[in-house]
Amino acid sequence: MKRYNDGNTGNTQFVFIKDGIIQSSLPLDIEYTHDRCAYELGFVASQLLDIAQRYYDEVRALKDENARLAKRAKRPKLKPSVIAKEDKEYQQVKKKRTERSNPDKSQLAVSQTVTVKPHVPIPEGSRFKGYKRYYVQELEITLHNICYQRERWKTPNGKTLLGELPEHLKHNHFGPQLRQFILYQYFHNHVTQPLLLNQLRELGLSISGGQLSNLLTKKNADFQYEKNSLLPAGLQNSDYIQVDDTGARHQGKNGYCTQFGNQHFTFFKTTTSKSKDNFLTILQGENVGYRLNQAAYDYLKRRKNFSNWSLWQAEYDIRSEVIYHSKNEWLNYLQCRRYTKGSYKALTEAAMVGYLTQDVFKKSLIILSDEAKQFDINSNAGCWVHAERKLSQVIPNDDNQIRLKTKKLKQFWSLYNTLRSEKSDEGFSYQRKYQLKIRLDNLCKKVTGFKKLNTELNHLLLMKSTLLKCLENPKIPLHNNQSDQISVNMLSGEK
Repeated sequence: MKRYNDGNTGNTQFVFIKDGIIQSSLPLDIEYTHDRCAYELGFVASQLLDIAQRYYDEVRALKDENARLAKRAKRPKLKPSVIAKEDKEYQQVKKKRTERSNPDKSQLAVSQTVTVKPHVPIPEGSRFKGYKRYYVQELEITLHNICYQRERWKTPNGKTLLGELPEHLKHNHFGPQLRQFILYQYFHNHVTQPLLLNQLRELGLSISGGQLSNLLTKKNADFQYEKNSLLPAGLQNSDYIQVDDTGARHQGKNGYCTQFGNQHFTFFKTTTSKSKDNFLTILQGENVGYRLNQAAYDYLKRRKNFSNWSLWQAEYDIRSEVIYHSKNEWLNYLQCRRYTKGSYKALTEAAMVGYLTQDVFKKSLIILSDEAKQFDINSNAGCWVHAERKLSQVIPNDDNQIRLKTKKLKQFWSLYNTLRSEKSDEGFSYQRKYQLKIRLDNLCKKVTGFKKLNTELNHLLLMKSTLLKCLENPKIPLHNNQSDQISVNMLSGEK
């Protein structure tokens, strides 16, 4: 109901709607009737929206309750990464990425200096006051063709001598800088081969599509050697490495890219498998070998699927060490012994680990991973972020279980923040190590009436030695987010 003042008579009456019809004792004009109908329709629409929202919330709550009773997965709540916000190192790296590089122009390497005089005549008696510098940055891309005139000599005995070309130009009509530019455009800038071919021809190069394809796929032994030598050099000069893998399907086949690295280097290797045998093969690189020694014996003791202990122990005791430097020799060794087929895989992995102890694992290299089984080899460090995910995924059934889960997560992040804030190059004292271990034990204590949470807490307790690896070596990060993010970027084509 609304008060309405008739402009003709000055009388004031009430206007209201009854049974969908506007009621009034005064004659209403057409414009007011339209405005009143629009107002009432908007009011009814807002009420309908409120009713629909209440029904939507009620149906959503019922679906969540049905999912809880049926023990199905709860609707995920995507939250921002807590570590990403609180980690100062992450914020500093992110700030460096976003900061715009604007160096002082006075520090630029000047290739050419041009003196510019005033465009008007200089009056007599003027004094020279030096120069005012104005820097202009330019890029020159010019075609530079070189003709090597190779001297030809014919000796008295009939032989022909020909001038020797530089080593990097033998059997190649394209210079090293041009080849570098082509590889950079194709692999780094993701310029397709047809576009790259058009670009080179527009610059004036005489090159065919087949020659460009050969430059991209062949005669890259130097680049391949440099790439392959990166991993051994990084492993020999590192106390730890972060590893992760990611998969993608290409031409109907599954492929996997494994990433190795730390704050000093990063190495990628793409294969068709993500098994432990594949991981060990990448670590060995070109130095392939198999060695049955004490390290192989220790590895086998951790495996549960090796059953030929008596046969292997006799071989190990007799010869102390068994070394083979090729895969064929190793396969011949297995065929000449009466090992079961189920033990072949475990024994091969143990022999590869034993061979790696002479160089890669010589300094007790620590592997930081997301607890994937293919990376569980030698001395491993656990990722706190992946360990927390399993706790977060536990679904409580009542308010008491919600309280217990919240309490455990609070203890988890409190311990993590303590480790992160106190971690330094000086390390932890013996007393502080003991206190932090006690805190993790208290975190993993079982609770009453929450079986699923107790299962994950027990799993967390089994990871105690890997999660607290930073107590022994403070340089080891607490999480594997850096390696995980690099793998995702490689999968999506980012740099």
